Amino acid sequence: MARTGETTIKLLSALSPGYRDVGQKLYEANLQAGEAYSNTQKFCQAEVYFTSAISLTRNANTSLETKRNDARASCLVNPSGGISGTVGGGSVFDVSGMSGKLIYTAFDTGATQLRFFNSGANSVSVLGGATQPVYQPNAGLATVNGGGVIYGVYGNGGINTVANVGGLWPSISPDGSRVAYALYEGGEAWVYVARIDGASPPISITKGTWPVWGPSGRIAFQGSPDRPGIQLINPDVPSEVTQITNSPGDVNLQWSPSGNELVYASNYS
Repeated sequence: MARTGETTIKLLSALSPGYRDVGQKLYEANLQAGEAYSNTQKFCQAEVYFTSAISLTRNANTSLETKRNDARASCLVNPSGGISGTVGGGSVFDVSGMSGKLIYTAFDTGATQLRFFNSGANSVSVLGGATQPVYQPNAGLATVNGGGVIYGVYGNGGINTVANVGGLWPSISPDGSRVAYALYEGGEAWVYVARIDGASPPISITKGTWPVWGPSGRIAFQGSPDRPGIQLINPDVPSEVTQITNSPGDVNLQWSPSGNELVYASNYS
């Protein structure tokens, strides 16, 4: 059974009463293990040890938290191992001043590839045949393969099938537990919601396409031909639908960070 850092310190102190810096030694051991795993690009393991080291500190340690967060981000995009793959080609652009990481789809060598770009480094391919990636820091990554299979990839090393076939335009819920996506059935598009860990079957909540989960928990989506325009729905109470616009040309919607506004493109021609 796993022990907390405090419990472990008390146990070691009881076993060795004359050894008073058990906490410091345990902290150093976790830190060194995290750095060793990080150096060999085993980022999921590194995140575990960095987190344990943080639990053994009394004061905030910005440097250590940065190491843990970097390991977590790298683990999310490639939980099975290190960030490895084919270095991206094409033009090189000046990205000085950029911080953070970028996940995108590239068409290279005759197929789509999910690429991972870290500021100051080359991009590498981390998943073949994937498109439409969406990322949520507290959940991980959802992506679609060429056959419409939606995968959930997250920080504990899990890769789960969220939807078996035909899924499009995934969007992760604010709490990171669910994915909304669209699926065409019988010539009509439906918005589905499923758990990102694949623990339960997806459920359809309304007709429509391009679902986008907002910060407040509501989903904005493009309506069906019989009810066009941008609409809002509460996924937990699907009967609660609010019409925002009424034009079928209102597309490519996105929420503001506050969740109070929507931006979208419109074609009135």
